[in-house]
Amino acid sequence: MKKSLFTVILFTMIFSLSACNEPMKAKEPATIHLLLPKPNGYDSGGYLRDDLFKKAVPAFQKINPLITVVIDYITGEENYETDPLDVIPYNTLLINEVQKEEIFLDLKPLQQKADNKELDINKNILDLATSNGKLLIIPSSANPLVILYNKDLYKKAGIPFPQGNWTWEQFREVSKKIKDNHGSVIPYDPYIMELLMSSTGKSLISPDADTSIGYLDSPEAIRSIQWLNDYYKDDESKTVPLNFTDAYIRFSTEQVAMILGSIDSYTLLKQKIGDKIGAAPLPYFEGGMRANPISFDGYGISKNSKHPEESWAFIQYLTLTNHENAISFSNFNITTSASVAKGIHQDTDPIKSVIADELNYAVLPSGFRSPLYSNPKINNQFQELFNLDDKELPEKLHELALSADEELKRVVKGD
Repeated sequence: MKKSLFTVILFTMIFSLSACNEPMKAKEPATIHLLLPKPNGYDSGGYLRDDLFKKAVPAFQKINPLITVVIDYITGEENYETDPLDVIPYNTLLINEVQKEEIFLDLKPLQQKADNKELDINKNILDLATSNGKLLIIPSSANPLVILYNKDLYKKAGIPFPQGNWTWEQFREVSKKIKDNHGSVIPYDPYIMELLMSSTGKSLISPDADTSIGYLDSPEAIRSIQWLNDYYKDDESKTVPLNFTDAYIRFSTEQVAMILGSIDSYTLLKQKIGDKIGAAPLPYFEGGMRANPISFDGYGISKNSKHPEESWAFIQYLTLTNHENAISFSNFNITTSASVAKGIHQDTDPIKSVIADELNYAVLPSGFRSPLYSNPKINNQFQELFNLDDKELPEKLHELALSADEELKRVVKGD
């Protein structure tokens, strides 16, 4: 496999577990290889997840004694054509690259041969893992963003907790009402621009990632930056662009009442401020639609696997079978399966159920392929939009789109 594909594998792969189907039983001895990121000191949860994998493997082998699972760790030197690779964690962000390189098998025939039952996963999510009609990844877990809020600060301001659909315009008004050092923090970041634009049906870049013109400089992009700049102007304490770390610190020290958060940030924040945390849906622009740019972690099977059916049995065990580590895994992800959600009470948990509901509004975050994320110079150009006068935004965003396209051409040429 090309090194570039392995280096972009997201290292947050975790299980999604559900009560669904019994795994297929092997008829002959087989050894399959599971490729995993090696835990490191930069990922505090990596060692815990690695430990859970190591517990899951013998549990699977106990009920499938003819199948041996070997864990291999990513080195960046893997050779896709010659190394023994079977089950590979992957992310739906890379679905187009997976299709181009013909890396994975189509999982539909394997699933149909095993039990021919519909997968217990939202069709909208399965569509994000499908390319040219082929299901290349079983999406097992996700980490959508929602609004996390401090109940005590809401009560102090005499404002009802946010519930149900609400807009970014309403979010801003609420933030101003709780402004006395207890407003909110929305990072000034390209991903936030993508998040805001998603409810208008636009992204930072074209679907095939070949141009930023008409996207990064679109009316929807202008509206998003105008809103973000106006939001910052509402609060005199926000004199510089803030990031996700700033938001986390201010919320954990109860300086602000609202931030964007996910299941893993909620898990960490709860250790600091306890049950004061509430969760509300991700807002959308007035006149727009609910949309949450979410990528999904999951598993694919190498096209060169010598044991695809046994590999499917292992994936089925990881994603569609209850076992003792289900609750532990649920602390780090939102499962994509309806039955596992019920089995681990994700569907009734006051926080997890709100976060899980965002899966119904999942859209692929195409903007991740924009140079705004990968090129520091272009990212700095984005930061220069901060507090820019509205009348200057169209020209500056067009200049930004041109810079992004120049970088796209340079990367294609390999310069």
